[in-house]
Amino acid sequence: MFIQNTPELLGVQKYHCASPPLKNFLISHNICPIYSYVHKVSKKNIWVFIMCKDLSFLLNQWSNNKPVKEVFNSG
Repeated sequence: MFIQNTPELLGVQKYHCASPPLKNFLISHNICPIYSYVHKVSKKNIWVFIMCKDLSFLLNQWSNNKPVKEVFNSG
């Protein structure tokens, strides 16, 4: 369920997510977006979550467990 009265959330801290895997991770932990939109420049879907302690904890967990991409030097 998305929130319809989003202008009333002007003073609420929000987290904007452009990663489908992260969005799915958050939803799997019962943190649901309040609305979504398509970014004007990148044309990517953006999901917006209300920032809270549970969301902050899950974002830290995601960052700590996310696989690190290896960078190869050609020199």
